[in-house]
Amino acid sequence: MKTFRKLVQSVVVLFLLLSIASLYAGERKQANPLRDEVLLHLNRELPSFQADIIELADFCKKTFNSSASEDLNSPELKKFFHKFHAFYISACRKLVNMISVKTEVTVSNDFFQGFFLPTDNNPVFVQQATDILNKLKVYSRRKDLKYKVGILEGNGMEAFAKGGEMIVLSEEIVRLPADESAAVIAHEMSHLEKRDYLKSMIARELNRAIIAGHFPENSDKFGKILEYALARFQRFHEYETDIQAVNLMQKAGYKPDGMISLLERLLHPSDSGNIINKDHPVISDRINAVKRHLLRLRK
Repeated sequence: MKTFRKLVQSVVVLFLLLSIASLYAGERKQANPLRDEVLLHLNRELPSFQADIIELADFCKKTFNSSASEDLNSPELKKFFHKFHAFYISACRKLVNMISVKTEVTVSNDFFQGFFLPTDNNPVFVQQATDILNKLKVYSRRKDLKYKVGILEGNGMEAFAKGGEMIVLSEEIVRLPADESAAVIAHEMSHLEKRDYLKSMIARELNRAIIAGHFPENSDKFGKILEYALARFQRFHEYETDIQAVNLMQKAGYKPDGMISLLERLLHPSDSGNIINKDHPVISDRINAVKRHLLRLRK
């Protein structure tokens, strides 16, 4: 019976991941008010982005050919990442505050309706995680958000936040030492506080606009190239979120080193190699970034 429950839970988590992928790929048939709102404001503001979009499209055409390098140390690729990263940041800075927080929260809440199994949300684990959350949220800059937790039954280091106010954790995360559990919760809170899910959605829609307007005959090739830029943008979010989470932990009275010990638990021998299409940095790089930040804090 326990094995069956784990199988069902795995299917549910897989469904979540597929649903997010389908949402981003525009394959979901049902209405998505958040994406509709993003498209509404993006279409209104698109003329103000045209000069940047034309420059970026020309840069792509000049830089990439059929043998385009995927070496992260390639000067051309570094320049490409820098240009698109700056564009995404500028566009998100302009658009994010136009998108209703209420819409984001509603879409997230709708998603989680029926998501949890009857065996999830063990009251003991929910209370334990909520106690940590309550200490952290005192220092959150987003007083408008009513953060809440949902707990997945079983083992496995699972944690995510899909916009809005909900943070989902596995029971194994809650069983960790308090400083490490706080690191996970603070990390997901920081994603919600910065509206990173929404920013990724905006960046993806910008990519679509560039492909449709400038590469309709070669959408597969240049679509892949722009996915690299988006993945790099998302990796930046992870570094930024780790640092913000460490600051939040320290203010709330948790040991910031808990973030390092947590990440060390996640280290894996295969955590290396080419990450050009990955939306998370390698764990060792995240550990080093947090260590550098802690050194600065302690000077």
